[in-house]
Amino acid sequence: MDQIENIERISVSSRAEWLELRRHDVTASDIGALFGCHPYRSALQVYADKVGEGVDRADDAAMRAGRILEPGVAIAVAEERPQWKIGKANEYVRAPDLRLAATPDFYATDDRGPGILETKTADPVVFDRDWNGGPPMAWTLQCLVQMMLTGASWGAVAVLVRSRDFPIHIYDVPRHPDAERKIIEKVRGFWAAVETGTQPPADFTRDGAVLSTMFPHERGEPIDLSDSNRLPKILERRIELATLIRAAEAEKDAIDTELKSALGDAPEGRLPGWRVTWRTQHRKETIIPAKDMRVLRVSDLRSRGAA
Repeated sequence: MDQIENIERISVSSRAEWLELRRHDVTASDIGALFGCHPYRSALQVYADKVGEGVDRADDAAMRAGRILEPGVAIAVAEERPQWKIGKANEYVRAPDLRLAATPDFYATDDRGPGILETKTADPVVFDRDWNGGPPMAWTLQCLVQMMLTGASWGAVAVLVRSRDFPIHIYDVPRHPDAERKIIEKVRGFWAAVETGTQPPADFTRDGAVLSTMFPHERGEPIDLSDSNRLPKILERRIELATLIRAAEAEKDAIDTELKSALGDAPEGRLPGWRVTWRTQHRKETIIPAKDMRVLRVSDLRSRGAA
C-alpha cells in the first residue's frame, strides 16, 4: 500500500490556531464535500473557505453536543472494545505536498497495530435516517484520510446515539488503496482549480450564504442572460411560488387571528391534542448596526409586475 512520505505533525494550542491551519489545507472533514456526499458542506463552501471568502458556521446544538460528548463516546467504545488502548490524538497532521490534513479524534491500538478512532454523536432520528447499515460516506472518507496521513493500519467510526440509553455503534473502516488514490487525485484537482480560480458548481439548495459572501458587491455593467434556456423557466416558477407563499401567509395570518379571538385575554387554551398560548413577552431594545447588502429583486417586464 502506497504511503504518503512527507508528513508534518503539529501540536495545536488554541482553537484559533487550529482554524488558521485548516484554512490552508483540505481537511479530512472537508473531503466528503469534494465528493458530493457531505451532509452539511458543499464543494463551493470548501473552495470559499480556502480562498478566504468562506462563511463561518455558527455553533449549533449538534456541534455543541459533539464537543461535550466526545470523551463519552471514547469511554463507551472502551467498554465495548476493552482490548483497544485509546488515547486522545491532540495533533494536526498534514501532508504539505498535497495540502491534505486531518485532526484525528483518538488513536487506538490493538493486535492489528495502530488505528484511528473517529467519534460522532447522532440524534435518534438522524441515526435511523443516515446510518442505516453503516456510517455516512462522508465520515468513512474522513476516517480514511486520517488513516492515510497517520499510517494507521485500521480505523473505526463510532457513533453515540443521543437517546435515553445512549447506545454505541462501532463500524470498522479498512484501508482502501483505490479509494485513497481517488482522494489524492480529488485533492490535487481541487487545488489546481483554486490556482486557476475555477469555482466548483454551486449547490443551489445550500450555497446561498456562501455566494453572498463571495460576491458581496456588484461590479461592472449589466450582463445579457438571454442565451439561457433554464433561467426563464425558473423565473416563471419563482413567480408561481411567490404567489403561493403570499396566499399561504395570508391564510396563516387569518388562522392566527381566529385563535387570538378564541383565547381573548386567556394566556392559554387547551383542546384534545393541542395547546395554544398567547402570552406577553418582553423584547429588549436592540440597535441594529448599519450594513450594506445586496438585495435580489425580480421584475416581470412582460406584465410590468414584480415578485
